[in-house]
Amino acid sequence: MIRTKEQFESAKMFLNSSPEFYDYTLSEKMNSHEYNLYLQDTQYYFNVLYEKLRVLEDLAEYLE
Repeated sequence: MIRTKEQFESAKMFLNSSPEFYDYTLSEKMNSHEYNLYLQDTQYYFNVLYEKLRVLEDLAEYLE
């Protein structure tokens, strides 16, 4: 929950930040390691999006 201007500014900075993208190439036919890596990255990005959505909800509540 955001209650102060400092928390508001911190939340804005978090929303403007970009997730870290890993630079790797996948083969045409992925092996189990590549597939697991791909799924881990997908889970990471979903978690980041979920966190940002929660922060957006807190920002909206704070601005009301």
